Amino acid sequence: MRRYFLHVFTVLLFIRIFGTNSAFGQACGCAGSPLLGSLENPSTPKGSWDFGLNYEYNELNELVLETEELNDSNSRRNSQSLMLEASRGLTDRWSITALLSYIRHERESFSLEGYGTGSYLRTRGIGDAVLLLKYRILPQKFGLPFAASIGGGVKFPVGESGITDKNVFVAENMQPVTGSWDPIIWGYSSYAFDTPGYKKLFSVLSYRFTGENDRDYRFGNEFVGILGFSYKSGYKFDYHLTARYRSTLANKRNDWKIPNTGGTWLFIIPGININISNIFSIRLSGKIPVYRKLNGIQLTTRYTASLMMFYSILNLPSISP
Repeated sequence: MRRYFLHVFTVLLFIRIFGTNSAFGQACGCAGSPLLGSLENPSTPKGSWDFGLNYEYNELNELVLETEELNDSNSRRNSQSLMLEASRGLTDRWSITALLSYIRHERESFSLEGYGTGSYLRTRGIGDAVLLLKYRILPQKFGLPFAASIGGGVKFPVGESGITDKNVFVAENMQPVTGSWDPIIWGYSSYAFDTPGYKKLFSVLSYRFTGENDRDYRFGNEFVGILGFSYKSGYKFDYHLTARYRSTLANKRNDWKIPNTGGTWLFIIPGININISNIFSIRLSGKIPVYRKLNGIQLTTRYTASLMMFYSILNLPSISP
């Protein structure tokens, strides 16, 4: 019991630290947090709970024209997110996942010598949320290498999407939320190379159909594809390596395409899990861009770093005396 309260206290302390003193969000052209990239776990077992708390820092200091990086020392931006995820196993095949985010964006421009002054803008608030219902097509069973799940749900705004600066609405990509309701489809599959499943190849696919917000603005539809390999050592440390492909269409306002929005990104994400106990673990990972092809010129991700904490409440079968 003491260990349980220690874990809960750690989570609350983490929320308190990063919920008040940091800066939160995601890549240029998209408001809010990278929600689809967080839904990387298969369905939760019946009667069990899985909780995750993910802090991600995104440094957006690379100015890119299509695929070419340009020299730019006159502006900088960082975007961070804090995401709380909870999953509940409803039956042997059905589970439900809920995710809530807190966002803070920060942008600064520097004056050119002799040409005006610089500017600074910071926005923060509760971001988007996701509800996703998952169904196990092929449950993971002992001795069987394949497992697969599908799901569907909706992303919806919770916080304020109309933040202003000096009585003027700030840019959509600086708002904590997109302000729209977006249907989502999702799929997961894995192949285990050994009977316990310590060595596993997995993939996650998701697609978000974006809606229009109150200001007639629509972010481009988003596809995320993840291919990864995980290795469980059976000891304190586990390892994983994933490739993440993201593609978005151009944003629109009143059905008119907005220049310099949308594109494709490919990231490599190495990570390590530290197993504190059989129900509590910490993951450290970083996202490194290896390819970008953007529409026009955009300020985009140089790197991201994330810290995740996982906690499970297992539904263990009772043993009769």
